[in-house]
Order: sequence, then C-alpha cells, then structure tokens
Amino acid sequence: MALESKLAAASTSDVFLVMGGTGVIGDSLIQSCQQRGIRSIAVSRRSPQQRSVSASDKKTPATYIAVDLADKASISSSTQHMRDSTVLVYTAYCDEAAVLSPNQAEFGGPNQYLFHNVMEHVVPFLPNLRRIVLIEGVKAYGVHLGPFKTPAAETDPRPIDSVFYFFQEDLLKEKGMKANWTWTVLRPDAVCGPTAGFPMNVALGVAVYASICQELRVPLKFPGSLGGYSTLSQVTDSKLLASAIIWAGTTSACAHEVINVTNGDLFRWENVWPKIAKLFEVDTGPLQQVSLAKQMPQYKRLWDAMRKTHSLTSPSIDEIVSWGFVDWLLTCDYDVISNVNRLRKLGFHEATVDTEEMFLDLVKQFKAQKTIP
Repeated sequence: MALESKLAAASTSDVFLVMGGTGVIGDSLIQSCQQRGIRSIAVSRRSPQQRSVSASDKKTPATYIAVDLADKASISSSTQHMRDSTVLVYTAYCDEAAVLSPNQAEFGGPNQYLFHNVMEHVVPFLPNLRRIVLIEGVKAYGVHLGPFKTPAAETDPRPIDSVFYFFQEDLLKEKGMKANWTWTVLRPDAVCGPTAGFPMNVALGVAVYASICQELRVPLKFPGSLGGYSTLSQVTDSKLLASAIIWAGTTSACAHEVINVTNGDLFRWENVWPKIAKLFEVDTGPLQQVSLAKQMPQYKRLWDAMRKTHSLTSPSIDEIVSWGFVDWLLTCDYDVISNVNRLRKLGFHEATVDTEEMFLDLVKQFKAQKTIP
C-alpha cells in the first residue's frame, strides 16, 4: 500500500478515548496510537478483544471497555476509567434501521441518541479533555440523494434531507461554545480497512463475494450497474484516516474545522475489478447487475462451511458487512468526489494512498488473517 508517511505528531501525554473502538475506524486508530506510544481507551458495546502486544514491539497497550452507549447506567459505571482522556474520538455507529426505544425516538434516531448520551454523560466527566473529533461522511453533501456538486467542499450548503450527522455536529458546536475543549469534524468516504464486522467496509464485501465466486468456480461478475462500473469514485483507507484523526486531535490549527479526508486519488471499478479477480484466480465475465443484499444470504450455509473448512475468523455472511451498502456503492452511477484542499492547507500531507493498491493489499490481508480463504 502506498502509505509512506511520517507519524502524526502527538504527545505521549495524550490519551485518546475512542467511541466505537472495535470498528474498522476505531481499530485502526487504536493500532496507530499503539505504534506511536500514545495511550488509548477503546469503548464498544460488544465484548472487546484485547490485542496481544509483545514487549519487544515496544507498543503501548490499549485499554478496552465494554459500554452500552444507549444505557446511561452502563455509561455512568465506566466514566471513572475514562477520566485521563485528552482527545475523544466519536466513531460509534448504530444501524439506523434498528428498533427505536422511546428515548431514541425522542432524539430522532439511535445515532442521535447515542451521541447525545456521550455529550451529556461522558464529556462532563473528562477534566483533561482538550479536543473532540467527530467522524461524519459524505452524506453531509447529499450523496445518498443523487448527483451533487463535486468536488464537494466543506463550505457547501447542507442538503434538505436531515441526516444524523447534522444533529451530532450541531450539538457538538453548541456544547463547545461554553466548554474548555475544542472540536474538529472529519468527513471520510467509504472507509476501507482490514477489520471484519464493520457494516460499511466495501473492500471486505467485495472480497467475500469474490471468495464465494471462487468456491463456486464461477466468474467474478461485477454485480453493480454499468454506470457504477465506469464512474469516478473515492474511498478512505482506515490507516490513513487513523493518522488524520491523531493529527486533527492534536493540532491547534484544526480547532473548529470541518475537514474532508480521502485517499487523495480517484478510481474506477472497471480498472481495479479485473485485478481483484486475478487475485482470486477467476475470470471476470460480463457485467450482470444483481442485488448482493438478496443473493448473499442464500449462501449462508456455504459460507459457514467455508469458515469451518478454512478455519476462518470472520462473522457469518449476514454480519460481516452491510450488503445493501455494498449494493449502493457499486450501483452509484454519478461521480463522488470530495475536495481535500483544506486537509492539505491545514498541514496534513499524508493523503497519498493509491486506492487500487489499497484494495489489492486488503484482499491479501483478509487472506493472511483468515477472514477469507
């Protein structure tokens, strides 16, 4: 992967508190903190897996805390373990289709409710807090509604559709007006990384689909639309994003800034798809648009058998990724481009990931860590 970067500057006295610490973004951030000698605290609802770190690696182990952000009692019982935090990174996400409790419905949805709980029941108990970094996405520009102005700039007006990002951002700014801490908002797009179980990891979705095609000995046909195959797209490598988060969380120039973060290049699926097929030793075949959200659950038994045969560590077929999200990305037939000039002007110069290389490297990582055969 073409990520030749200097480590982002951060003091070893910093302590990063990562909400959503076991997702693809949080996991990469925790590992980046470890490599830089920065203390980190990973918060997640599911029982976290403590990463084994050998003394010879000279890394800084992370602290993992299981907390249900929808449960105020769960939060209150855990804040004592978060008090040393200097930078809070909010990357937690809940499926918006989740059944809403009366409390969640009052705030408009689960993601609004979870963020509200953090701002009300965590932030006031962090005496050393200096910066909050909120992770958003390009829905802030209306990408989910149809073609939009590209390259999308941070100063573009909000779309009429109300997404949960805006509730979170407005609450962050409101609280920040009277606080001793500052805030930064980062807007990556389609984050890709080696962590399994994150619903919007399109790289993993493609890799699992390709693995099943390989198992069935059928061509790896592009399942999206013709327009989706040829249009310009962008993604954000999770390691690059982690570096940007550390930079944004510790750089004074990033205070009260909204910043786009992508790999810095663009790609077309038509160029990378044959290369992915070659890694799996299958042909590509003609384009045939199918819904992976409908097709992939039918291969649950096959995937379970593959997991057993190859001793895979990955989740079941219906938990490994959001197939509906993968469908959307592969059928999006209009350009999705973010302007990353502000990122560079503020001093971050690591946006040099080659996206095609990233996809191929991630496939190799998925194989090496037994996520796919």
